[in-house]
Amino acid sequence: MEPIALQRVRVLLPFTRFLEKIGIPIEPTLERARMPLDLEGQKDAYVPIRLQVQFLHEMIVRGGVDDLGLRVAHRVGAGFVSEALRASLMAAPTLNQGLHILSGHIYRESSLTRIWMVTKPADRKST
Repeated sequence: MEPIALQRVRVLLPFTRFLEKIGIPIEPTLERARMPLDLEGQKDAYVPIRLQVQFLHEMIVRGGVDDLGLRVAHRVGAGFVSEALRASLMAAPTLNQGLHILSGHIYRESSLTRIWMVTKPADRKST
């Protein structure tokens, strides 16, 4: 049996807030996708990614917002991650350290997501 990919409900919040702001009702689609109706109250709950993708796909089709991801990403940035991870990222003194923090903790946000750093050796010129 393959593992079920899970992701925190909070990842959907920027999408649902945007959709509600432009007047697209989300509750009927949440019900059809078998998602919790109280996303705000359950933002740290894990839900199968497949259900979240199903919900977003239907919202794109029904709402006619084919650039939904781009619009939401432009407004939110990294605001979808947990407060603890966001605080750790903000406290990182360098981008490199922030990327190391992100790569070490992203699996807590999305169970099958992995990020890693690859270090390229410095170019050495022979003399």
